[in-house]
Amino acid sequence: MDLLKHLQSRDDFSEKMSRAETNIKTTTELLQEVFGPLRGSYLLFNQNAHALQRCREIAIIVERLYDTRVLLLKADLTLDLVRPQAQHAPLTYGELHTEAQSLSDRIALDFQTLLIFTGMLLDVWAQVAGHILGVPRPSKSSFIHIAKDDGQGPFATLWQSHKQSILWLDALPRLYRNKMIVHRERPWQMSNTRTLVFLDWSFWTPITSGWVTPEEGKAALEKLVALATSIGLKSEGTIHEVVIQLLRNGHQLTKEQRKEAYDIAEEFGFHTPSFQEFAHQLMDFLIAATETLHTSIRSNSGAVNLGGRW
Repeated sequence: MDLLKHLQSRDDFSEKMSRAETNIKTTTELLQEVFGPLRGSYLLFNQNAHALQRCREIAIIVERLYDTRVLLLKADLTLDLVRPQAQHAPLTYGELHTEAQSLSDRIALDFQTLLIFTGMLLDVWAQVAGHILGVPRPSKSSFIHIAKDDGQGPFATLWQSHKQSILWLDALPRLYRNKMIVHRERPWQMSNTRTLVFLDWSFWTPITSGWVTPEEGKAALEKLVALATSIGLKSEGTIHEVVIQLLRNGHQLTKEQRKEAYDIAEEFGFHTPSFQEFAHQLMDFLIAATETLHTSIRSNSGAVNLGGRW
């Protein structure tokens, strides 16, 4: 992604964020329209307001990521211009290198925050969905319940229309947060990938060299290639490259096959998409899936549980 595409991506994200917020607000308006004036407190309205707040927090994080990435590009380009060609580096080189590293660290922190806050947003959104779709004990719902519904349970309406996005948005924040950020059980390397002249930036968390044997790595790759081939995907590349392909296409895998891919991702590590791509995918889902909830309110208002105390 070059600078112009990066700036356009930011504008597009802002527009999508506005639409997502509007849709979340419309949920409350639609419920009031359907049920008329209501007295007392209802959990559904509180949860929807909470989802809106989380959405706005994510907007702040993502906008900061877009800004910092431009600053990092500038620092990288400046560094390249003064890169030492001999033994004696310019005095400014060390300062520029420190600045570039500081900006990259800032992106890493904000991207991790984005993933963690995405999980919180999706969990409260799942509670809203549970109330609207008449799920038993909706306030106990979380996004993983939607992802594990597999089209057979009370979240089938969402699953049928948004299966690909649901599985992708469940896998990435949950796997990365639980295994790579919070509960580290293996010596994964906290790395990132970026190019000098483009504005891509993503996490890469390979397992430390020597932790697994070459034979274990070969066996894992063969298993991944077989999974990819079974659904018609090209399976060239490293373990991490094939893993991310499978995570992107989890909707084409069976539940058992998805578990195989997740287990290998947890053992060997994986790439994330760029923060730009992830932010857009999140907004696309919120826009479309919230509209699905609106359709359900209009067509099956009898299923809605407002969550009154009495």
